[in-house]
Amino acid sequence: MDVVRRVSLALRAKVGLCHGRGTPWNLRSTRSTVISSSAGMMFPSASGEGETSTVARWTAESRRVGLLARKVGMMNSWEADGTRVTLTVLCVDRCHVLQVKEPHPQQRRPWYGVQVGAGPKRPYQVAKPQRYHFAKAGVEPKQKVVEFQVTPDALLPPGTELRATHFVVGQKVDVTGTSIGKGFQGPMKRWGFGGLPASHGVSKAHRSHGSTGQRSQPGKIFKGKKMAGQMGRKRVTVQSLNIWKVDGPRNLLWLKGHVPGHSGNWVRVFDATRARQVVTPPFPTCLSEPQPNVQDYVESEWLSARPTVASTKPQDNNVNG
Repeated sequence: MDVVRRVSLALRAKVGLCHGRGTPWNLRSTRSTVISSSAGMMFPSASGEGETSTVARWTAESRRVGLLARKVGMMNSWEADGTRVTLTVLCVDRCHVLQVKEPHPQQRRPWYGVQVGAGPKRPYQVAKPQRYHFAKAGVEPKQKVVEFQVTPDALLPPGTELRATHFVVGQKVDVTGTSIGKGFQGPMKRWGFGGLPASHGVSKAHRSHGSTGQRSQPGKIFKGKKMAGQMGRKRVTVQSLNIWKVDGPRNLLWLKGHVPGHSGNWVRVFDATRARQVVTPPFPTCLSEPQPNVQDYVESEWLSARPTVASTKPQDNNVNG
């Protein structure tokens, strides 16, 4: 029994698990050279003391890992000719790689699963198995944990930080989130029905959907019939949004267009699956330190190969929730 107790205490001290609210959370250093055995890639450390990095090149068939971000709000920006552009601001809050899962033998495509977590969470609010899981990756407990499917050449070791510089200006991305709930709504608002006549022949049923079934055969309502019901609060993916601006030091992304969900909701941001990328993204991710400059993209200066980074447009950092 003494041997088991000593091994247990040594393991807890190694991973830095806490037992109460007042015990601080000890984290291992993740800014070191890590070698991924599954992909055979070596990533340089932050110090850069003579390490050599072996990184695969990005191809059209490569599928990188996405990241988790919070929706900050929406704002407007203007081009040089005065055209107004509606933007959505996303904040990447301490997003790290937690785990790499091997593909299933019966899976059609040999894609790996990369688990990503973001947002800090108090250690005493996390169950003990989850605390071990986070400590194994060398990161603090996370609020939100999701999984992305990636190709073997885009794997990242656990503990790797994913910043806003994971994407570049002019790149197209897909955003997945939970839409705003509208409650129980009728068919006119939910599906856009025209309703029944508004004058003669209708008795207090002007906004109803009318007939919903057939005769005695089949004698039922088929599944998927457009009727009144709960509207919104579903998982929605908006495809092919342009990255308008990237702020590396503050971990902010400006996207052209709307993003599903309330301000403060978590969304998944990943490379566009349908649109062709005209900008080569950092592969498998951007591991360099954030620079104190902000990349800005002006659509009127779009080029066929790579968008022009313009610094002459007035910067508007005010975000309206």
